[in-house]
Amino acid sequence: KQPVRLVFDPDTNIMLKAGSTGLGIINIPGDSVPFNLFQNVPNPAGNKTDIPYFLQSPMHVTLEIIDISGKSIAIPYNEFKPAGRFIFTLDCSGLRPGTYFYRMTAGKYEMTKKMVIMPSKD
Repeated sequence: KQPVRLVFDPDTNIMLKAGSTGLGIINIPGDSVPFNLFQNVPNPAGNKTDIPYFLQSPMHVTLEIIDISGKSIAIPYNEFKPAGRFIFTLDCSGLRPGTYFYRMTAGKYEMTKKMVIMPSKD
């Protein structure tokens, strides 16, 4: 937890700190964003993980996997989908353990989430 700000009480010269803890990012689809990308499950993932998403209208969808350095390493999903809720199952067996990002582009909009790949327990 990192302090957000520091305040000094002028009467007692005591330093007070205010902080907060972020538990995640919530993207709520609205009129300006025609889709929503949800957190992968399970996270951390092993050999596979499910990536749910929702489209308000039919559109072309691309899913890109990005390593921690920002390099695009795969585009496992690239197709036109009708409106609705979908789940894409990502095969993680070819990914080395570590932190990755997945970016979904739907039309001209995009969202990015973080995922962790753990060593498989074969």
